[in-house]
Amino acid sequence: MEELDSLEDLARDIKSNASAEKEKQRTDLKSESAERVGRYRVPPTPKVEPPSADIEEETTEFTEKKRKEKIVTPTLGEIYAAQGQYAKAIGVFEILRKKEPNNPAYIEKIRYLKKKLEESQKQ
Repeated sequence: MEELDSLEDLARDIKSNASAEKEKQRTDLKSESAERVGRYRVPPTPKVEPPSADIEEETTEFTEKKRKEKIVTPTLGEIYAAQGQYAKAIGVFEILRKKEPNNPAYIEKIRYLKKKLEESQKQ
């Protein structure tokens, strides 16, 4: 019977060792998986602060300034002239002349439009 007890003890030891070995393997797999996941973990998104009042004020000023600026082109001046709106056409070409003071076409166009404006006012 002693042999039987020692065989049973041996079987229990084997099962216990097998269970311990399986548990160790599970633990190793879990830590290995956690390590793999940790390598690919996305860092937390940094907190974005709302813009300061100074930046908002600067942006508003810039927007207002841009809104007040007129987009003028020679084509716009020609359209006004074709519509008989000589004063507006002269204004457009004056702005263009300030941007390009040495452009003789603008100077000539302004002279021509002033003459047309005078003629239209006489009628």
